[in-house]
Amino acid sequence: MRDRPQNLRSKTSHKIFVYLLFCILFVGFLTLALANSYSQEEIKEDEDDEDKIMDLPTVNIEILDTTQLKIPKEKFHSFTKPDSRIYTPLKRKERPWYLPPTSLPGKLSDTKEESERDFLVSIKAYSGVPVVLSYQMLFFRGFGNAEALVEAGRTSLRKERTPEMVSNENNNLEEFNIDKLRGAITYQTENTNLKVDVNYKAKDMAYLSNTGANYENDRSIANAYLDLDQKLSDNFDASINLDITNLQMTEPVTSDSHGALDIKAGLGFSALLSKSNPIEMGGDISYLDGENENEEAQEATVKLYVRDQYIRFLIFVLSAELNLLFDARKGSENGEGWEPDIYLNPNLIFTSRLGRNAILKFGVERNVIRQNLRDLYIQNNYMRLNPSLSLERSWDIKASLQYRITRKFAITAEAFDREVDDLVIFENIQDDTLSWKPISLESSRIYGFKAGWEGSAFGDRLKHNVEYIQEFHQQENDINIPYRPNNKGLLGFTYEAPLGLEFSVDGEFWGIRYTELNGEETLPGYFLVKPGISKSFGKYAKVFASSQFYFGEDKYQIWKEYGLPDWMIDLGLVLKF
Repeated sequence: MRDRPQNLRSKTSHKIFVYLLFCILFVGFLTLALANSYSQEEIKEDEDDEDKIMDLPTVNIEILDTTQLKIPKEKFHSFTKPDSRIYTPLKRKERPWYLPPTSLPGKLSDTKEESERDFLVSIKAYSGVPVVLSYQMLFFRGFGNAEALVEAGRTSLRKERTPEMVSNENNNLEEFNIDKLRGAITYQTENTNLKVDVNYKAKDMAYLSNTGANYENDRSIANAYLDLDQKLSDNFDASINLDITNLQMTEPVTSDSHGALDIKAGLGFSALLSKSNPIEMGGDISYLDGENENEEAQEATVKLYVRDQYIRFLIFVLSAELNLLFDARKGSENGEGWEPDIYLNPNLIFTSRLGRNAILKFGVERNVIRQNLRDLYIQNNYMRLNPSLSLERSWDIKASLQYRITRKFAITAEAFDREVDDLVIFENIQDDTLSWKPISLESSRIYGFKAGWEGSAFGDRLKHNVEYIQEFHQQENDINIPYRPNNKGLLGFTYEAPLGLEFSVDGEFWGIRYTELNGEETLPGYFLVKPGISKSFGKYAKVFASSQFYFGEDKYQIWKEYGLPDWMIDLGLVLKF
């Protein structure tokens, strides 16, 4: 690691001032919210309908004619409630936006259907060119106030679709398998919501090397999640959650098995000071223990928070949060004991309506992010474990404007500026394999804008969305952020035609990406176009075809030297009974 630049030290006094300023603002706004909440309990009968606040489980309301907000007074875990889809195998977490989703297994969207009965069996299978064989089976059953779901799936890729070395096309993976297994159960009454979810995902694959050899790259992740929400009174709720994740990875070259255990627990309370002003407070604790062939590390964090998302202030709705994070870590590299740190993190977001069609939002957020095992080591196939990865800490300033041209068509523009300490980047490992390891970049600045639109037409049969992101990067010594493009675009169109036909086109654009911290070598920019068509036969059968086409100067590469097929077509069938 390089020594921290001198100009960062000079920012200390500025950051202390910012901390104090936001603490003062937060306390002031919270005081205003508490003072005003009780005086606004009664809603006048002669107000316009759009200004009324409806006391329903989940409703859209408008506060002071500023913006539409959604207040979920109750959380629903049911698999069959309206707007609750049951065929999403995993509750996927967000991955870094600059790493595209793999075009290997999982590129086809999961079938999402609503159940109209208290049981359902669903089978999905597809094959394609190049060769892929995949199936997913789901069983759902309702038992009074309880519901259970079991799901299993396997995807097998042959060498025609597995990655191959760009510089040596004869060197590729012979086979690539992904297995998924999930079981979930929910229990819901008027005052209690309980969900237990257990899932397992494993990948059987290999690393490539410049010598033509393949090294083991098996990895698996098991997760158990429990969430309990209890209504203690009409205006007071409590929640408890527990999340346990275990990662296992086969280290290449040595073939040793290494991994990490991540345990998170939280306790939260929500109090309705008025019908439109919930205050949330609570705490989270977490513990991460991991090791690889060279090191082991432990990290423990405790977070205390208080937030209010619906403070009425002049013409604004203010979302404010103040959290205090205690972090302690211990590693084998330095042989020292636990090293503690404390981070005070304020967040302020202002929202206001400009006329009837525009919504303005701006604010500042302080974020502290701990490494996510699934995002780093399961979503990314060729990543090596780093158990001692530093916390990513950032100040984010952003402002956005949404303008609704019609009721079903809106355009959005946003500007952002992010100062980041210990940004997670990916460094190439210099050994016999083509692999990478997440490391921390001490300081960087990422600023830019994004713009796009979303909407629907023809009675919501046509849905469309477009987004473009432009970034500018600043680091010390003009180094690069590997695999992070300066620009990116996404688009999606779906049309539900008569006779059960559905047409879709998704697209991705990625700008050039540097492959190293230093140097000028890049991967070229490219376009991915993903058209698809499906035909439904009643409510219980559907056939589909999905394809993907790559347009770029060189071989399709997400990671340097791992070339992927330039095109693929998949045909499949979904049966429900």
